Amino acid sequence: MTSSKFMSLLENITKEIYTRIIMGGFGYMGSYINIGVASNNSNIKKLVINLFKELKEFAFLSVHLPYNNNYDNWVSFNNKECSIEEAFEYCLKYELSYLIGEFKFNERKMNNIEFTVEKNEYDIACLIIKIPDEEIVYNIDEFEQCIIEFLTKIKGFSFAFCDCEAHLDDDKYSIYVQYSDIPIVKYEKWKIDGFTER
Repeated sequence: MTSSKFMSLLENITKEIYTRIIMGGFGYMGSYINIGVASNNSNIKKLVINLFKELKEFAFLSVHLPYNNNYDNWVSFNNKECSIEEAFEYCLKYELSYLIGEFKFNERKMNNIEFTVEKNEYDIACLIIKIPDEEIVYNIDEFEQCIIEFLTKIKGFSFAFCDCEAHLDDDKYSIYVQYSDIPIVKYEKWKIDGFTER
């Protein structure tokens, strides 16, 4: 890992810890299995809204965004106060903002799932779906297969990935999907929990 990648990772971790403290605690203290779907910043909103429609029984619950650049004041809106389109616009505009939703995945109800947006200097925007790792302990192989099926079904994105605590500018991912005429799936030697060998 290069020094710039390390500093970027450290910055992400620091911001997330700071945000959790400001927002009133850490809540879930385990790791997250992050699913990322990325595209050019100019068309990410349309793709993500379509993706939400692909998630079984998806429901948008609330959005949370910083009120100032110091991240010491936050404002929240529930699904009666703004639409999913407006909520995602907030996530695109305000760093560290996130929305909360729920959906059914592999016939399991995923409650209070966090959705965030990451961007880089190459005008790429990425939706990160953060799933607590406790949701996969029952059968990691089955969960991986469901993720692969989902990522190879969606269309329009440039690439996608899944790994433990994965972020947009990581060097490698447990699962990486490159979209062209057909999705090309690549794997690393570890599974999405970050330590089980493939």
